[in-house]
Amino acid sequence: MTALQALILGILQGLSEFLPISSSGHLVLLQKLFGITEGSMSFSILVHFGTLVSLCVVMRDRLLKYLREPLGRVPRMVVLGTVPTVIVVLAFGRIFNDFFETGASLGAGFIFTALVLLLAEKIGEKYGGGYIKKKQTGGWEEVGASGGGRQPIEKKVTLKGALFVGVAQGIAVTPAVSRSGCTIAAGIISGFGRPAAIEFAFLMSIPVILMAMAQDVLKVITRGPDPAAADGIQHAINAGPLEMAIGFVAAAVTGYFAARFMLKAIQKIKLTWFSLYTGALGVLILLDQLVFGVVFDKLI
Repeated sequence: MTALQALILGILQGLSEFLPISSSGHLVLLQKLFGITEGSMSFSILVHFGTLVSLCVVMRDRLLKYLREPLGRVPRMVVLGTVPTVIVVLAFGRIFNDFFETGASLGAGFIFTALVLLLAEKIGEKYGGGYIKKKQTGGWEEVGASGGGRQPIEKKVTLKGALFVGVAQGIAVTPAVSRSGCTIAAGIISGFGRPAAIEFAFLMSIPVILMAMAQDVLKVITRGPDPAAADGIQHAINAGPLEMAIGFVAAAVTGYFAARFMLKAIQKIKLTWFSLYTGALGVLILLDQLVFGVVFDKLI
């Protein structure tokens, strides 16, 4: 991996993390196009951490509120919702890791994301969790929501819904299955309403990314330095420190501006548009995986 490639991958991560289009899927796709075969999992986790830092900065007021009230309803729902995520990852972690390395799941993953987003949009419009539209008064209201307006997230998030979001987040560890898309969709389907679903989805990403970082660091420590490598730790994480730093900074900077924009804009945009994009991308990748074999090895 070159410094320029790390920069491009970091920028891509920062821009796509807060869109329901799977940042990890795009990272794996671009790594395939670049011919990068080493360190994809470690680098992916690091740039995800970069966007986590940017998200914490953007949501600092709400996060400080929850830190002051750690036993409040929303922090408790985040913790409980993380439990099924951990169970799914522990049960299928080896398979997920293989998908990162091979990219075998990309075509199907993007198509799955498209279907989930389309389902969430349809259910949201029917039961009051649809996209936000502007009223003549200048305010915003959810399509189909009784009485309009927005209720606080504390009144919208339920235990059943939080567990469902947690399961969706666990499944979304698969590359090309959008974490933000699946968790937002699960929140909408659970009746959170779109604003609360988006905020809860972003909050749910924090403990998962931190645990993934801790797991990756633990792997480096337990493997130990490779005596055959000039830099043992560098070899253990399969990426150079310069490339890691460039990717992290690029993801954090672009993620900051993307998060500020998307936390507002995504509430006013139909998920159908993202569904069309991920669906079309998934079909193209699947065709290459099944027929052409230009970028990916043929699946059959």
